[in-house]
Amino acid sequence: MTAAKQMDVRASINFLLERFKIERERFDRSGVYAYTQRLLAYNSNKIEGSTLTEEQTASLFDNGTLPKSDDYYRAKDVEEMNGHFLMFNKMLDTLDEPCKHNRRNAL
Repeated sequence: MTAAKQMDVRASINFLLERFKIERERFDRSGVYAYTQRLLAYNSNKIEGSTLTEEQTASLFDNGTLPKSDDYYRAKDVEEMNGHFLMFNKMLDTLDEPCKHNRRNAL
């Protein structure tokens, strides 16, 4: 990869990270931060066997509630989904800090 291409990639990553931080601070649920939170949480937890749908994941992220349903929700699925949202925020908060083994285990 050329030096110019590396600069473009770094600039794009920095722009994206800045958007994440701005949208998070504004509680903006319509931008790339919310989209990324929903998509990463849904797919990550689906791999682990979560029964929550994309719509339910979005509702949990957007307003902290689940839609009314005749089905039941597994508490484990809700807890893991909320944990994923918190972990993504913690990653944003500590992105510029050196990675430490004890911090990773504490999360």
